[in-house]
This record gives sequence, structure tokens and C-alpha cells, in this order.
Amino acid sequence: MAIEKGLLALIITAAIGVLILPTTVSIFSGQHIWYDVESLYGEKCLKCHADIYDELVVSSYHDGIDGVSGFGGRECYVCHRANESITYANGSSNTPGEEAHAASSIACAYCHFNSSNRYNAPIAGGFGLSDLATDIGLNSTHFEILSGTSFSSSIYPDESEGCVICHTPVQVKINFTTYDSYSLVVNNSIAGSTSQWVVESISPGSWINYTEYKK
Repeated sequence: MAIEKGLLALIITAAIGVLILPTTVSIFSGQHIWYDVESLYGEKCLKCHADIYDELVVSSYHDGIDGVSGFGGRECYVCHRANESITYANGSSNTPGEEAHAASSIACAYCHFNSSNRYNAPIAGGFGLSDLATDIGLNSTHFEILSGTSFSSSIYPDESEGCVICHTPVQVKINFTTYDSYSLVVNNSIAGSTSQWVVESISPGSWINYTEYKK
């Protein structure tokens, strides 16, 4: 009896395999094609990210980052596999990806705050965040936008969110809180024919909140 039950179970399993296996094979057949991203970057990146490519084409930014004028798709590879601290998958050397597979999110600062970047990207000085000795960033109006603690979204890495606000056509809503007025006390001292005004004190008025939209 036990042998008959075992044989019946085997027959049922085989029957299920006959029915399901062809379907399973047909699902995966042709789905896993190995792409060499080192040589087919443009064609394969654009397969899914054509919308991003369309944005780049109408922009002057990063046009020659791959050493060639105009956009051909290699710009994707240059930026998104630029982080030298990451091991990306490499088919030609049979290297599996570790910290990232085919690509990674790259912060604008990775090149634009690093004067030794291998793509000769211009340095965004004036914030005191680059490696330039002259970049002390004492008078940067937009420093808080770039590195303020309230800028904590994870949509873009690091300071990239601040860069996107000004350097792309993305729509941005900005809430400001500031004073609506100031009260100044000044003193005018006269010595002979000379008059000199001295500000004794400055007192802010009440707070005011308002919103601006950048389109």
C-alpha cells in the first residue's frame, strides 16, 4: 500500500511538472539577455530612461561630460557609474556588483565640489564645501538652501536637491519666514562742517510668512 501511494504521488508530481514547466520556461525564455553596459550604455539605458534622455537633449548641462559634444547616451554611464568607491557589475571582467549593480545615484557634489574630478567638471565654489583653498563660503546667500538642516528629503543624494532647485526647470515651492519691518535708531553727530550718521540699534518687527513658486 505504501509503495502504491508513493508511486501515485510520483505520477501526480510528474503530471504537474509536464503542465507547468513549459509555461515557466516560456516566461523566462528571452527575458535574461546579458548587456555589456561598458559598450552598450546609450542603447540600454535609454530603453527604460528615455524620458531622462529627452530632458538632457534640450539642456546645455553635461553635454560634453563624456568628452564628446552632444548627447548619445554615454553620459548616463559617465555619471551613474562614476563613484570610484563603488564596485559596479562588469561583464568583461566577470565582476559582480557590490555596493551597486549597474548604476548608482551620484550627488552633484561628487564632481562639482571636487577639483580633482576626472571629468573636469566646473567647481561650485562660494559655499565653503569644495576642496578649493579660496572657497571659504562666508557670503553665500544660498548656503542654507544647499546644506540647511530642513533640507532632508531623500529624493536626491546630499546637496543635489539644492542644485536641482536652481539648475533645472523643476517646479519648487518655497516657504519663507522673515521680518516684515525693522526699526532703526540713528544718531547724527555734527562737528564743525562735518555730519556723521551712526546706527545705534536695529530692532526687527513682527514675523511674516509667505510662499514663492519657482517654475
